[in-house]
Amino acid sequence: ELTLPTVLPPNTAVCLKRHRRAMPRILYVCTSNTCRSPAAATIARAHLEKIGRTDVEIASRGLTDRYSAWGSGPDPRAEKALQSATGLSSQGHASSKLTAKEVDGCDALFYFMREHIEWIAGCVGKAPVKRALESGRLRIVQPPDGIPDPFFADDAFYGEVMTMLQTHVAKSLDQVLASIHAFEVYRKAQEDKARLTTR
Repeated sequence: ELTLPTVLPPNTAVCLKRHRRAMPRILYVCTSNTCRSPAAATIARAHLEKIGRTDVEIASRGLTDRYSAWGSGPDPRAEKALQSATGLSSQGHASSKLTAKEVDGCDALFYFMREHIEWIAGCVGKAPVKRALESGRLRIVQPPDGIPDPFFADDAFYGEVMTMLQTHVAKSLDQVLASIHAFEVYRKAQEDKARLTTR
């Protein structure tokens, strides 16, 4: 059974065995990839543009096509609420399913509800989820309980969800990027030390 710690250790590097590549990859994953995750990805991209970061890849994925077929655009209610709350738009998005390769290859995977851990494991298998948990790469957008799914709620609740995303996505993304940077600095120092000792 996969168990999520209630609180991640402070200052934990996102991935102690981070893949060697110049561009960090951040994933946002929700149930169907038509509401919270594409909106979060849109907010994250806007935040990166605002702070002048062009070296981070943002993507969003879903776990099931039970509520909408893969390839669907953003939920119209979510899109309306996102535009109202942030002035941003997720138009052009097409929903797609998360893969095990993406879980293993990302530097951070943000999910939205605690039960998503088990759902992700059901979608891609327990092994990649276990590796991501052990490395600290699985993170909830708003600790400790996340951001609820507005799919069966009214338009007002969609607005509340988008406001929560606007509040927490940039903050959580900044924390992850800081952790990635800290690890890269540490790794470079270790590599430099190793080179000096072999001379």
